[in-house]
Amino acid sequence: MKQEKNIWEQSRVELFQKLDCRRPGLSQEDAADRLAKYGANELHAGKQKSVFADFFWGSLRIFWC
Repeated sequence: MKQEKNIWEQSRVELFQKLDCRRPGLSQEDAADRLAKYGANELHAGKQKSVFADFFWGSLRIFWC
């Protein structure tokens, strides 16, 4: 079985073939198709914890154990 190269070991040509794109980038049509298929390329913020809360609850756990 052929082992796949790491992404940084692949040539540009190999990556373009794998990602189904070309050097100038995607056409408007390809971009619209991928947006419809995969959705927007965005991250959603999760619940934020404060440094104080982490310190407080971490210290409290030490006293309970």
